Amino acid sequence: MTESPQRKSPMPLVLGLAVALVCALGAVWVSARPADNGVGAGAKPSTTVSAPDAGTSASTATTTTASAGQGPTPKGAASLGSAVLVHEAPAGAAAVTLFVDPQCPICAKFESIFGKQINDLATKGTISLSYHVMSFLDRNLKNDSSTRGANAMFCAADAGKMGEYVQALMAGQPAKEGDGFTDAALTQFATTAGITGDALATFSSCLTGRTYAAQVTASEASAEAAGVQGTPTVMVDGKVMDLGTLTADNLAQLIAAAHK
Repeated sequence: MTESPQRKSPMPLVLGLAVALVCALGAVWVSARPADNGVGAGAKPSTTVSAPDAGTSASTATTTTASAGQGPTPKGAASLGSAVLVHEAPAGAAAVTLFVDPQCPICAKFESIFGKQINDLATKGTISLSYHVMSFLDRNLKNDSSTRGANAMFCAADAGKMGEYVQALMAGQPAKEGDGFTDAALTQFATTAGITGDALATFSSCLTGRTYAAQVTASEASAEAAGVQGTPTVMVDGKVMDLGTLTADNLAQLIAAAHK
């Protein structure tokens, strides 16, 4: 598998019953363990970084031109390059930001294990949920599917369906890493996410016109500037969670602990 000088390609490491996975910039680990395995030892402490803006109110945000740069921002993004808020929460709730790359197979694995539970926490108002989309895997895989997939995610945000679109895209990643996405596949993900009618026509125009090209570039740059070392990365209130001890059983507990 091709590696860039700065960033490793996604690499799965199978260790007995635990599936330890790492994707890309540095060493970001996701452990998918059976529930009875408990919490592993040797976890790294959470690290506070300067987190990118987690977005503005999803109910009030509109597509605007950001003063900090040139280019429109999708619904839910406070400024060019910021994360997109997809679920608001009451004041005092934990602010969760998921960093993903559309081509990251480990992000797809993470979504399949934890996505529904995270979405349920957001729907209940226990957490606010934002997505910060990265696109560095284009350089590793020598294609443009992360850029195009990221733009499509932002197009879906305008329809109020970014969370559903991320789920559909991750579930529909090609079997062979690096094969990338066709425009037809990216459009099908929109249909799967529940985007129909006029909203689907708007999505298609946004997709083919690369409406959010500037947002894609700025989103990658702001994530790197904040010290994000790979995908998936989970931040709670601007602190990077250690994913090495994460299980479906302790997800809510670890988010609550990081929020304290």
